Amino acid sequence: MLCKKWRERRLVRDYLKELLPPEITENFLRYGRQSADWAERLKLRWPQNLELLEEGLFSPEMEPFVEQEKLRSVLARLSGGLQKEDYQSLRSLINIYPAALFLRDFPGLISKP
Repeated sequence: MLCKKWRERRLVRDYLKELLPPEITENFLRYGRQSADWAERLKLRWPQNLELLEEGLFSPEMEPFVEQEKLRSVLARLSGGLQKEDYQSLRSLINIYPAALFLRDFPGLISKP
């Protein structure tokens, strides 16, 4: 059964009622954000998130694997702020970002093309 917006997540509340204080489990006015709003959550700290993306994607380890000019143009467009039409590009960059972290943490593991 899918949970709808503003609907109590009863299963979680029932399972956690003995572990969490009533102030949390009985607070029906406040619900957490869901994964469908991933871009909205990124917007809250967009300058910091953009900086992390740039740092990872422009790292020396990623240079052989990405086209720097195309990447610069996408990030330049995103630097003005996130718009709904940019979400697909952003999703692609976010999918590449873990590769940058992997290459940074395990230098020399993958031979450059």
